[in-house]
Amino acid sequence: MFDTRDLGKFQQAFLGLVTGAPPADTGLRVHHDTWFLGLIEALRGVYAMTEAVVGAESFKALARDYIRRHPLGTPCLNAYGDRMADVLRGRDPVWLADLAAFEWALNLAHHACDAVPAGFDDLLAPDAVCTLQPSVQVLWLEFDVTGMDAGSQYPPPPCPRSVLIGRTPGDEVVWLPLSIYEAEFVARISLYGSLFTVLEHMTPGDEEMRCLQALLARLVQNGFLISYQRP
Repeated sequence: MFDTRDLGKFQQAFLGLVTGAPPADTGLRVHHDTWFLGLIEALRGVYAMTEAVVGAESFKALARDYIRRHPLGTPCLNAYGDRMADVLRGRDPVWLADLAAFEWALNLAHHACDAVPAGFDDLLAPDAVCTLQPSVQVLWLEFDVTGMDAGSQYPPPPCPRSVLIGRTPGDEVVWLPLSIYEAEFVARISLYGSLFTVLEHMTPGDEEMRCLQALLARLVQNGFLISYQRP
Protein backbone atom coordinates (compact mmCIF):
# COMPACT_ATOMS: atom_id res chain seq x y z
CA MET A 1 0.00 0.00 0.00
CA PHE A 2 1.26 3.48 -0.91
CA ASP A 3 2.17 5.58 2.11
CA THR A 4 1.50 9.29 1.53
CA ARG A 5 4.12 10.12 4.14
CA ASP A 6 6.76 8.82 1.72
CA LEU A 7 5.51 11.28 -0.92
CA GLY A 8 5.67 14.12 1.58
CA LYS A 9 9.27 13.24 2.50
CA PHE A 10 10.21 13.05 -1.18
CA GLN A 11 8.64 16.43 -1.92
CA GLN A 12 10.38 18.03 1.03
CA ALA A 13 13.76 16.59 0.01
CA PHE A 14 13.24 17.64 -3.62
CA LEU A 15 12.30 21.18 -2.59
CA GLY A 16 15.40 21.40 -0.41
CA LEU A 17 17.63 20.40 -3.32
CA VAL A 18 15.95 22.75 -5.78
CA THR A 19 15.94 25.82 -3.53
CA GLY A 20 19.27 25.26 -1.79
CA ALA A 21 22.84 25.44 -3.11
CA PRO A 22 23.27 24.46 -6.79
CA PRO A 23 23.13 20.63 -6.87
CA ALA A 24 25.77 18.55 -8.64
CA ASP A 25 23.11 16.41 -10.30
CA THR A 26 22.53 17.91 -13.77
CA GLY A 27 18.84 16.90 -13.80
CA LEU A 28 18.15 18.65 -10.51
CA ARG A 29 20.32 21.58 -11.61
CA VAL A 30 17.78 22.40 -14.35
CA HIS A 31 14.98 22.63 -11.75
CA HIS A 32 17.23 24.64 -9.44
CA ASP A 33 18.16 27.15 -12.14
CA THR A 34 14.54 27.47 -13.26
CA TRP A 35 13.52 28.17 -9.65
CA PHE A 36 16.18 30.86 -9.31
CA LEU A 37 15.32 32.50 -12.62
CA GLY A 38 11.67 32.66 -11.62
CA LEU A 39 12.50 34.42 -8.34
CA ILE A 40 14.90 36.80 -10.07
CA GLU A 41 12.16 37.76 -12.54
CA ALA A 42 9.73 38.27 -9.64
CA LEU A 43 12.20 40.65 -7.96
CA ARG A 44 12.81 42.48 -11.24
CA GLY A 45 9.07 42.98 -11.59
CA VAL A 46 8.87 44.67 -8.19
CA TYR A 47 12.15 46.61 -8.25
CA ALA A 48 12.28 47.97 -11.80
CA MET A 49 13.58 51.39 -10.74
CA THR A 50 16.14 49.86 -8.39
CA GLU A 51 17.37 47.68 -11.25
CA ALA A 52 17.61 50.73 -13.53
CA VAL A 53 19.81 52.49 -10.95
CA VAL A 54 22.24 49.64 -10.23
CA GLY A 55 22.24 48.10 -13.73
CA ALA A 56 20.92 44.77 -14.98
CA GLU A 57 23.97 42.64 -14.17
CA SER A 58 24.48 44.13 -10.71
CA PHE A 59 20.79 43.63 -9.96
CA LYS A 60 20.99 39.96 -10.99
CA ALA A 61 23.89 39.48 -8.56
CA LEU A 62 21.94 41.33 -5.88
CA ALA A 63 18.85 39.19 -6.55
CA ARG A 64 20.85 35.94 -6.37
CA ASP A 65 22.32 37.00 -3.04
CA TYR A 66 18.88 38.01 -1.78
CA ILE A 67 17.33 34.67 -2.77
CA ARG A 68 20.04 32.70 -0.95
CA ARG A 69 19.68 34.82 2.19
CA HIS A 70 15.88 35.02 2.10
CA PRO A 71 14.34 31.86 0.62
CA LEU A 72 10.77 31.98 -0.62
CA GLY A 73 8.51 31.25 2.35
CA THR A 74 5.15 31.61 0.63
CA PRO A 75 3.61 30.17 -2.54
CA CYS A 76 2.63 33.70 -3.60
CA LEU A 77 5.38 35.41 -5.63
CA ASN A 78 3.64 38.78 -5.19
CA ALA A 79 4.57 38.60 -1.50
CA TYR A 80 8.26 37.88 -2.16
CA GLY A 81 10.95 40.53 -1.78
CA ASP A 82 9.93 42.39 1.37
CA ARG A 83 13.49 42.51 2.81
CA MET A 84 15.19 44.20 -0.15
CA ALA A 85 15.28 47.64 1.49
CA ASP A 86 16.95 46.10 4.57
CA VAL A 87 19.57 44.44 2.35
CA LEU A 88 20.33 47.74 0.59
CA ARG A 89 20.43 49.92 3.70
CA GLY A 90 23.92 51.24 4.25
CA ARG A 91 25.01 50.69 0.64
CA ASP A 92 25.80 53.36 -1.93
CA PRO A 93 24.00 55.32 -3.12
CA VAL A 94 22.55 56.10 0.28
CA TRP A 95 19.03 56.67 -1.09
CA LEU A 96 18.80 53.24 -2.73
CA ALA A 97 17.16 51.62 0.32
CA ASP A 98 14.44 54.31 0.28
CA LEU A 99 13.79 53.61 -3.39
CA ALA A 100 13.45 49.88 -2.73
CA ALA A 101 11.14 50.52 0.24
CA PHE A 102 8.97 52.77 -1.92
CA GLU A 103 8.78 50.21 -4.73
CA TRP A 104 7.84 47.47 -2.27
CA ALA A 105 5.06 49.66 -0.83
CA LEU A 106 3.73 50.23 -4.37
CA ASN A 107 3.77 46.47 -4.94
CA LEU A 108 1.84 45.82 -1.73
CA ALA A 109 -0.72 48.47 -2.58
CA HIS A 110 -1.21 47.01 -6.05
CA HIS A 111 -1.83 43.46 -4.82
CA ALA A 112 -3.71 44.17 -1.57
CA CYS A 113 -7.25 42.94 -1.00
CA ASP A 114 -10.20 45.19 -1.82
CA ALA A 115 -12.64 46.60 0.72
CA VAL A 116 -15.66 48.87 0.33
CA PRO A 117 -14.51 52.48 0.91
CA ALA A 118 -16.24 54.60 3.53
CA GLY A 119 -18.02 57.89 2.94
CA PHE A 120 -18.20 60.80 5.39
CA ASP A 121 -21.55 59.64 6.75
CA ASP A 122 -20.12 56.20 7.52
CA LEU A 123 -17.16 57.68 9.38
CA LEU A 124 -19.25 60.09 11.45
CA ALA A 125 -21.76 57.52 12.67
CA PRO A 126 -21.55 57.34 16.50
CA ASP A 127 -21.00 53.58 16.59
CA ALA A 128 -18.74 53.38 13.50
CA VAL A 129 -15.30 51.79 13.57
CA CYS A 130 -12.94 53.11 10.90
CA THR A 131 -9.57 51.93 9.71
CA LEU A 132 -7.32 52.08 6.64
CA GLN A 133 -7.85 50.13 3.46
CA PRO A 134 -5.63 46.98 3.27
CA SER A 135 -3.70 48.67 0.44
CA VAL A 136 -2.78 51.75 2.51
CA GLN A 137 0.60 52.14 4.20
CA VAL A 138 2.53 55.04 5.67
CA LEU A 139 6.21 55.01 4.76
CA TRP A 140 9.00 57.19 6.19
CA LEU A 141 11.53 58.29 3.55
CA GLU A 142 14.76 60.21 3.98
CA PHE A 143 14.95 61.07 0.25
CA ASP A 144 12.32 62.17 -2.25
CA VAL A 145 12.28 59.02 -4.38
CA THR A 146 8.56 59.30 -5.20
CA GLY A 147 9.20 61.23 -8.42
CA MET A 148 11.78 58.82 -9.80
CA ASP A 149 11.29 56.56 -12.80
CA ALA A 150 13.48 54.19 -14.80
CA GLY A 151 14.83 57.13 -16.84
CA SER A 152 15.72 59.45 -13.94
CA GLN A 153 19.01 61.23 -14.57
CA TYR A 154 19.63 62.82 -11.17
CA PRO A 155 19.73 61.49 -7.60
CA PRO A 156 16.73 62.36 -5.43
CA PRO A 157 17.18 65.25 -2.99
CA PRO A 158 17.14 64.72 0.78
CA CYS A 159 13.57 65.34 1.95
CA PRO A 160 12.72 63.52 5.19
CA ARG A 161 8.96 62.98 5.36
CA SER A 162 6.18 60.44 5.57
CA VAL A 163 4.31 59.28 2.47
CA LEU A 164 0.90 57.58 2.43
CA ILE A 165 0.55 54.99 -0.35
CA GLY A 166 -2.65 53.22 -1.38
CA ARG A 167 -4.84 52.00 -4.22
CA THR A 168 -7.97 53.90 -5.23
CA PRO A 169 -11.31 52.23 -6.13
CA GLY A 170 -10.31 52.88 -9.76
CA ASP A 171 -7.29 50.58 -9.26
CA GLU A 172 -4.75 53.41 -9.39
CA VAL A 173 -1.89 53.32 -6.89
CA VAL A 174 -1.25 56.85 -5.58
CA TRP A 175 0.81 58.44 -2.83
CA LEU A 176 0.30 61.54 -0.71
CA PRO A 177 3.00 63.44 1.22
CA LEU A 178 2.21 63.80 4.92
CA SER A 179 3.40 66.25 7.53
CA ILE A 180 4.45 64.82 10.90
CA TYR A 181 1.09 65.87 12.35
CA GLU A 182 -0.83 64.28 9.47
CA ALA A 183 1.17 61.05 9.79
CA GLU A 184 0.29 60.92 13.49
CA PHE A 185 -3.39 61.39 12.64
CA VAL A 186 -3.33 58.47 10.16
CA ALA A 187 -1.48 56.24 12.62
CA ARG A 188 -4.03 56.99 15.35
CA ILE A 189 -6.93 56.07 13.05
CA SER A 190 -5.59 52.52 12.92
CA LEU A 191 -4.84 52.57 16.65
CA TYR A 192 -8.21 53.86 17.94
CA GLY A 193 -10.64 53.02 15.11
CA SER A 194 -12.65 56.19 15.69
CA LEU A 195 -12.23 59.72 14.34
CA PHE A 196 -13.80 61.14 17.48
CA THR A 197 -11.30 59.32 19.71
CA VAL A 198 -8.37 60.41 17.51
CA LEU A 199 -9.38 64.07 17.69
CA GLU A 200 -9.95 63.78 21.44
CA HIS A 201 -6.37 62.56 21.94
CA MET A 202 -4.73 65.00 19.49
CA THR A 203 -6.72 68.11 20.58
CA PRO A 204 -5.97 70.10 17.39
CA GLY A 205 -6.10 73.89 17.27
CA ASP A 206 -7.99 75.78 14.56
CA GLU A 207 -5.15 75.65 12.00
CA GLU A 208 -4.37 72.02 12.74
CA MET A 209 -8.09 71.17 12.49
CA ARG A 210 -8.28 72.70 9.02
CA CYS A 211 -5.23 70.65 8.03
CA LEU A 212 -6.80 67.42 9.30
CA GLN A 213 -10.12 68.20 7.61
CA ALA A 214 -8.30 68.60 4.28
CA LEU A 215 -6.42 65.35 4.85
CA LEU A 216 -9.60 63.50 5.78
CA ALA A 217 -11.22 64.76 2.57
CA ARG A 218 -8.30 63.39 0.54
CA LEU A 219 -8.48 60.04 2.34
CA VAL A 220 -12.20 59.70 1.63
CA GLN A 221 -11.90 60.91 -1.97
CA ASN A 222 -9.23 58.29 -2.66
CA GLY A 223 -11.23 55.56 -0.91
CA PHE A 224 -8.46 54.99 1.65
CA LEU A 225 -10.76 54.48 4.66
CA ILE A 226 -13.22 51.72 5.45
CA SER A 227 -15.86 51.62 8.17
CA TYR A 228 -18.08 49.08 9.87
CA GLN A 229 -20.60 49.15 12.69
CA ARG A 230 -19.74 47.89 16.12
CA PRO A 231 -21.50 44.57 16.88
